[in-house]
Amino acid sequence: MGNLPIVLFLLGVVFLILGWRWQSPPSEEAMTALKGLAYLKREIIRVQNQVHSLEDKIQTTQQIELKESRLREIDTTEIETREAERIKIEQNEKSKLYSLKTREQSQIIRGDGVEPKRNISPKYQEVLELAAEGHRIPEIAQQLLLSQDAVMMVLQTQSKGVAR
Repeated sequence: MGNLPIVLFLLGVVFLILGWRWQSPPSEEAMTALKGLAYLKREIIRVQNQVHSLEDKIQTTQQIELKESRLREIDTTEIETREAERIKIEQNEKSKLYSLKTREQSQIIRGDGVEPKRNISPKYQEVLELAAEGHRIPEIAQQLLLSQDAVMMVLQTQSKGVAR
């Protein structure tokens, strides 16, 4: 498309030169042809300008979309990093919360340093035995079909020396 206006312009020049060389007055047909070529050239240039402006718009839109996608990627990675850090912190806190002091629990079950056991329910006894074996609170709760809060309450009350 870039060569067409040049070719048409050169054809127009060739016709002008031929008409001048023959030194004959230009005919109406030649003038009409030259006017048509000039009009065609203007239309081609106008279409080229429109194509260039559309290309510029498309290019700027693509750049904007690229920047937005990069920002989304950065936001996503930041969110994932923060979420991973939050999960790590929560896991550390939970592991500290759910870790049992097995020596203390075994002393409680054996009765070392604590009042002898009084009427303890079988579930209560099972919780204490599993804790003494080193099971964690979530495992005990799942195995005995209790809530984790109930297991923690049993272990906390027993570690304080409260017998039931």
